Amino acid sequence: MADVRLGRAAAGLVVAMAACAQEPRVAAPAWNAATEVRPPVPRCIRLALTVALDRSGSMTGEPLTQAVAAARAALAALTRDDCAAVVTFDTQASLVLPMRVVDDPRAMGRELDRITAGGGTSFRPALELARAESERAPAARRRLVVLVSDGQSARELELVSLVTDMAAHGTVVTSVALGRDADARLLGDLSDAGGGRLYRTQDPASLPRILTREVDVVLHPQPP
Repeated sequence: MADVRLGRAAAGLVVAMAACAQEPRVAAPAWNAATEVRPPVPRCIRLALTVALDRSGSMTGEPLTQAVAAARAALAALTRDDCAAVVTFDTQASLVLPMRVVDDPRAMGRELDRITAGGGTSFRPALELARAESERAPAARRRLVVLVSDGQSARELELVSLVTDMAAHGTVVTSVALGRDADARLLGDLSDAGGGRLYRTQDPASLPRILTREVDVVLHPQPP
């Protein structure tokens, strides 16, 4: 795992994308594993990207605005050979954008307008839902889950076991620790177990840069 630190000093490298919501919106319904069984995604042959965004109360304002902007930036970096999904979470997980081929990134990005902040933080439901969506793209050459959070989550051993199993089945897990209160140690453990990278930043405006960088790293790996 690579530990990448980006802060305000890197602001000149950041593409800041603001998408401030003007009206309160209703959050997507929580995912229910017992009732939600979705078919495989055809024509996804290159990258299957799942972005899991923390929408807890501490993300209110610029952190959530920039997290949503980061998801949109990641969508814009993909092609019709890729597919993508967006999950949000507090103590439950919601499927805002089901896994599908990226044929219209702007239209897909508009579906993220309904994301609002509120609630606590739990990584497990987010990772379980992200895994389910990622595995809907069995033909993809690469599968990537990016977990973005500014908070803390319990049940560390279970989480590491879950991510280890995800990696064993072909899904890389990368984490982004936002702010001083983020559990960078746990997020780092998850990135280690998932074969991905840990990014640390104090600056929400760096999130779009981080996600587009991670997509580029996965799509264009450097030789060892």
